[in-house]
Amino acid sequence: MPWIPNSVGGSEMLLSVQNLKVVLSTDEGPVTPVDDISFSIRRGTTLALVGESGSGKSMTAYAIADLLPPIGRIESGSVRLDNEDLTELPASERRALRGTKIAMIFQKPLTALHPAKTIADQMIEMVVVRMRWNRDHALATAEEKLRLVGLPEPAKRMKQYPHELSGGQRQRVMIAMMLMGDPELLICDEPTTALDVTIQAQIIELLKELQERLNLTILLITHDMGVVADMAHHVCVMKDGELVEDGTVDQIFNRPHHPYTRKLLAAVSVLGSFSEAEEDPVELAPVLLEIKGLRVEFPLGGGLLRRAPEVVRAVAGVDLIIRQGETVALVGESGCGKSTLGRAIMGLIDPADGEVLFDSRAVHNMDRVGLQTFRRRAQMIFQDPESSLNPRMRVGDLVTEPLVIHGIDTPARRLESAVELLERVGLEADHIRRYPHEFSGGQQQRICVARALILQPDFIVCDEPTSALDVSVQAEVLGLMRDLREEFGLTLLFISHDLAVVEELADRVAVMYLGRIVELGRTAKVIGSPQHPYTQALLSAVPIPDPARQAQRERIHLLGEPPSTTNPPTGCAFHPRCRMAEPGTCPRQEQALKLHYGREIACGVVTGS
Repeated sequence: MPWIPNSVGGSEMLLSVQNLKVVLSTDEGPVTPVDDISFSIRRGTTLALVGESGSGKSMTAYAIADLLPPIGRIESGSVRLDNEDLTELPASERRALRGTKIAMIFQKPLTALHPAKTIADQMIEMVVVRMRWNRDHALATAEEKLRLVGLPEPAKRMKQYPHELSGGQRQRVMIAMMLMGDPELLICDEPTTALDVTIQAQIIELLKELQERLNLTILLITHDMGVVADMAHHVCVMKDGELVEDGTVDQIFNRPHHPYTRKLLAAVSVLGSFSEAEEDPVELAPVLLEIKGLRVEFPLGGGLLRRAPEVVRAVAGVDLIIRQGETVALVGESGCGKSTLGRAIMGLIDPADGEVLFDSRAVHNMDRVGLQTFRRRAQMIFQDPESSLNPRMRVGDLVTEPLVIHGIDTPARRLESAVELLERVGLEADHIRRYPHEFSGGQQQRICVARALILQPDFIVCDEPTSALDVSVQAEVLGLMRDLREEFGLTLLFISHDLAVVEELADRVAVMYLGRIVELGRTAKVIGSPQHPYTQALLSAVPIPDPARQAQRERIHLLGEPPSTTNPPTGCAFHPRCRMAEPGTCPRQEQALKLHYGREIACGVVTGS
């Protein structure tokens, strides 16, 4: 399809891709991940390349940046940058363009940055080695770029290593590093996928500001349609290596033509769609799980030169009740303690204080027989299905393993149960003979769901079960979990940072910040009318897949990133980032949950206490 001009940016085309075909030489024969696609980007604009995993969008970006794997090559077509065909240049000249005219920001900054080199050494490496810059000039420029991307104390950050920075800080370092050579085209490969919604919003705003200030042209690779609506001027939709539709962002979102585009948009969970849903009276059901004053701490080091080890206060006193048949969502930024709380509930981590009662029995004081019974009734689905499945075991063995451990049924009956359950979660009977690597991410997660259900549990902790999945696969897994919840009468603790997904699935929402619950209530109330300043900021940061609504939204920008869990702020832990903080009371007075407007809130300013 021809590229359709829009009113953003100048008239000059910076990048033009024509009839691009990429071939990978594999042991099974040639594979074509990119097949005869064409698109162009005008200078100073953002084009989003969207599609599910395996659609070819990242491989297209690698071909443009000359970063194809050794088995890959451009079979045909052209990639023209400033009217110069890059495919006709010698390899040395193509390499010289990387970092100068073309730069690429990768999805996971922690793996893209060298763990044994300081930030300064990594930032100046390209310009010193390849461009022959003076080291002092390179260091001064690096500090300037870090300041440009909004990283506090850039001189201090340059002396640090990647593991000493947060995810948002590492992503800012990556952006600053890519700006060292003043590139014209910035390729962003899923730049916000691994980030929390608040940090994601900061990175999106940063990229938009840099684009306006530096007249950057951006090629955005993503499957997040909310990010597309917030950043893009033009959209190209890819499926199975082909370009199936392109148009302006308004055309794609409001007047999509191709069935695949419509399917992608229909699969997106949209914040605000379920706020007025009817509330079931689950508060009348018996209590299945009760958490009382739970604290979880992890010591850091200690030794001869320290009087006492530092302590990470991962969970700092949590009280929570979950009733039979209820789904409670636990939300918050990375590091807030939600996954640690989930593991402590399952008895995988010992608490420093407090207790977890399952059906009125203390989990951490159970004897061997009691713990074995608890393990049958409570299960956990982990975030990354690939790493939670043993690659050396066949699917049938993986699913039946819990039955073997608990000595349930005969081998033949176990296999029958596994087949029945695999078919129930949307897989096929013959899949029991395959290995995990032979399945897609969505299928692997279905295997994890089947394994969690094989013991017919009453309660399941779901730790970010859809965060690594494409939107269409995510919609399928969420639909499956809703059906299974109704069919088996399951009680769920659903841990997530995706508030649109939470709104769709949960009966109640608990919002965590720095190890504490700061707001707790019915989903319709918390999502539809948030009261705590932190909840309001979280919701305002969620991108909406609607360009018009996204442009009109009021953003609540949090100051900086979450503080250290080893040295949390005094009083209300949120006060250093809060727009409503009262200097006289908030830094001194710790806030407990109090009932206010139909939900519990830990904020004296809101409750007036």
